[in-house]
Amino acid sequence: MKKVFLLVFLIAQIWASDKISMAVYEFDASGIKQEDASSVADFVQEGLMQTGRFNLIERKDVQRILKEQMFQKTGCTSTECAVEVGKMLNVSNIIKGKVSKMGSRIIISISLIDVESGKIILTDSVECGNIELLNTGSKKLAEHFSKGVAVKGKVLKTMEDSVIINLGMDDGIKNGDILNVERLGEAIKDDNGKIAFQEKTKVGVVAVKDASTSGSKAQILEGNRSIKNGDIVELKIEKLKPLEPILSSNDYSSYSQPEAEPEQPITYLGGRKFKTAKSDHDQENNEEAPGGFFGTYEFSGNYSFSRENTSGTTTISLSPLGTFNNHFSVGIEFGTSVAEYLSIGNVISFIVPPEFRDLSDVLDENRSLFFFADGIYLRFYPFVGLINPSFSQYKKASQQRGAFQPYISIDGNLYLGIFNPDVNSVFAIQVSSVLLFGLGMDLKAGLEFGNIFYIEFLWRLFSTVSGSTTIYDSNDVELGTQSYTIDLNTMGIGAGFRF
Repeated sequence: MKKVFLLVFLIAQIWASDKISMAVYEFDASGIKQEDASSVADFVQEGLMQTGRFNLIERKDVQRILKEQMFQKTGCTSTECAVEVGKMLNVSNIIKGKVSKMGSRIIISISLIDVESGKIILTDSVECGNIELLNTGSKKLAEHFSKGVAVKGKVLKTMEDSVIINLGMDDGIKNGDILNVERLGEAIKDDNGKIAFQEKTKVGVVAVKDASTSGSKAQILEGNRSIKNGDIVELKIEKLKPLEPILSSNDYSSYSQPEAEPEQPITYLGGRKFKTAKSDHDQENNEEAPGGFFGTYEFSGNYSFSRENTSGTTTISLSPLGTFNNHFSVGIEFGTSVAEYLSIGNVISFIVPPEFRDLSDVLDENRSLFFFADGIYLRFYPFVGLINPSFSQYKKASQQRGAFQPYISIDGNLYLGIFNPDVNSVFAIQVSSVLLFGLGMDLKAGLEFGNIFYIEFLWRLFSTVSGSTTIYDSNDVELGTQSYTIDLNTMGIGAGFRF
């Protein structure tokens, strides 16, 4: 009596739901202990249950039923044997699997078998780097595998532009899911009473917009007047791609299955359909912007220059005659993330020619300076885990940083420039423009918002440029050479955008 009660209870539990009824049978072992293979079967079952898509019999209940039915599972590894077990458990599908060790790596493979037809309808596998990763690999395999199995339900109520269906979050349904709506035709049965053929006709498409626990409201995208109560709804299944190997515990998130690009939502107005622009959430799935532009204003410090006789004698004073003020530069950058906490890239900036004022603070528009900098930057994000504790669930580094992150940056720069001393009229001599060359470093601290906009503080240090020129008198007689050194050490603020 106890045996019958347990079996009736499990069958009633399955029939009470439209979910796919399923059981996970014992996994075979090759090169590892059978108890480890049994643990993998438990892990897979747990992962399948977490998806909410299936109605699974507990493995302990499966073992109990088989034991009470005196089923001999020793040597029972074939598909036919799994089908027999499925019939005993009265489920529509059964999963059989195998755990095989090849060298230091372990492969978990599973197959979904249709109990009625005896056919294998879906297979999947994953490779784990060692035995410690079997739990992680099993859960990832179950999650990936479930995406290849259709979830079916029914239309409970139709409204003007929406329907109520009996699938909800407990079935793995979420807002935005697209479901086909089908209508079953006449069932043709064979002599044994089994359905040999039943025509299915697609009558519409719906999109879930309000998912609750056991049901959902869905917007009608196609077939507004064709859908009726009782029609079948089926979640579109994904074409499975091979899983990447799980070689470390971090690979559970790093090797997530790439999701297909979501279809643009369709809105029906006046009988016409319109594709809606992608939402902000869709934009968040983009990788880090590879380029951008910025501007910097240096509010503290001046570009002062000094002269030095390197040969001959001249009448030009060696004392600085003034400074360049109001420095503003613009530039472009190209970079990429190498980790959630580090980006590297190239930055090219151009200084807008600053104004020159002599020691009496008189503006001299003839003396000019122009240079550009070509640099390599290392940008560190030291607080990724603190500000965004759930960063590890994302694959892309830019997503891991979240919408707001402080950073520090070290830039190494190469400077090239041209300087016009403009002393010809004062000393009745001829001095050509000076080509400048130098190296330097920028230290920056900033705030980044959504990987799009940033503001930063700049401290330029160890940065100088220098060059030399030949001096002639008014008769083109060489008087000697002088070198010029310009100090670029300043502080400033900047802002930029990435595109």
